[in-house]
Amino acid sequence: MRCFTFPRFRLLIRLQLMFVAHVFYAAATALTKLSIITSYLRIFPHSTLRRVLYATGAVCIGIGISAIFATIFQCSPVQAAWVFTIEDSQCFPFVNFLWANAAISIATDFVLVVAPLPYLWSLNLPVRQRLAICFLFGVSLV
Repeated sequence: MRCFTFPRFRLLIRLQLMFVAHVFYAAATALTKLSIITSYLRIFPHSTLRRVLYATGAVCIGIGISAIFATIFQCSPVQAAWVFTIEDSQCFPFVNFLWANAAISIATDFVLVVAPLPYLWSLNLPVRQRLAICFLFGVSLV
C-alpha cells in the first residue's frame, strides 16, 4: 500500500520532530501550571492557600524537570529514541513514566481547580454570582 511507504529520511525527521515536541510539551505543561499558580498568588492573600500553591508549584517544577530529562535521556545513546537500528542501545520503559506523569498532572490540575473554591465562595457577592464563579471553576474539572 503506497500511503504507508515513506522514504527513510522523512521518517527519521518526523521521529526527531516528535522527540523535540515531547520536550517542549513537558516544559509548556509545567510553565502553564506555574503561570496559573503565580496568578493565584497575586489574587488570593490567604496563607493556607498560599502554602498549598507553593507545594503544588514545587510538584509542578519537579515533574516538569523530570519529564524533560526523562524524555531526553529515555535511551542511551540519546539517538536511539528515534533511530531504532542502533545496536547496544538501552531504553527504559518510557510509557510507564508517561502514565505516572499523567497521574501527577491530573492531581495538580485538581488541586489548582479545587483549592481556591472556598475562598471564592467567601467573597462578598450575591449567592447567584458566587455559584456562577464556582461553577466556572468547576467546569474545568470536566
